[in-house]
Amino acid sequence: MRKSVWRSACLHRCRSPKPRDRRDEERMKLRDGKDPVSQRRADKLAANLFSDNSFEGTAREWMGRPTGRGGKRIAPITQAKNTWLL
Repeated sequence: MRKSVWRSACLHRCRSPKPRDRRDEERMKLRDGKDPVSQRRADKLAANLFSDNSFEGTAREWMGRPTGRGGKRIAPITQAKNTWLL
């Protein structure tokens, strides 16, 4: 069965070199003795630790407010309890 000339020409022209470049970079890291998967996991963990978008960061920011719902002041003992619960 004969391949279509148009189809094979389109595949070579339409492919992006970015995935191949990334693959080559990952292979170079492996050759240098670095594990790219472990590096990505460590980077992701560090980003989560230093971001303030975590539940704890948001809760601490909310607990630091001097007023609660409705504009009422939060008693110091309530603030201490809430902080302890975090």
